[in-house]
Amino acid sequence: MNEDAILRTAFGHRASVPPLLALLPRDATAGLDPQRLRPLAVDHVGRGGRRRGGDIAWAVGAPVEDDPDAEVLLIVECQSRPERRMALRLLVYAGLLWQAALDEPRPPRQLPLPLLAVVYTGGRPWRRRTLRDLMRSAPEGLRQRSPQLDFELLDAGALNADDGRSNWVAALLRLLRCREAE
Repeated sequence: MNEDAILRTAFGHRASVPPLLALLPRDATAGLDPQRLRPLAVDHVGRGGRRRGGDIAWAVGAPVEDDPDAEVLLIVECQSRPERRMALRLLVYAGLLWQAALDEPRPPRQLPLPLLAVVYTGGRPWRRRTLRDLMRSAPEGLRQRSPQLDFELLDAGALNADDGRSNWVAALLRLLRCREAE
């Protein structure tokens, strides 16, 4: 079993979500209720029977004053090597999940915000590119109207030993990243 498959299995369990959220920036996870989780289907079939899908997706409770049932889409991609077009892939996955939400019997009043996380266990440096980095240059007025979507890059190589002492997800990431016996 390769690293990506191990992480997909681990992150498919609800017990992995709180420690994963603890490794993401606090300003992105503040107010989330990891006790209110709902797994989301990540396999979608498009036109012509083409399969599209991500690794893991959860609906995480994100109650706000005017909507106590609000949720955030936690989309997790597991990567053992850099992917130049990851921002585009994540936009597609978010779009597929939004469409699925709108097709539910009780669709949300508003689309849930996505929280996109790429868990990277590779050894090569990853030069993170946003959607705008992937687009050709254009006048600023047009660029302001182009899609914007960013993701958190959780690099297992950047975690230190202290991260793994109290967080089993961090310990697993450090273990997968380990290339030699210590």
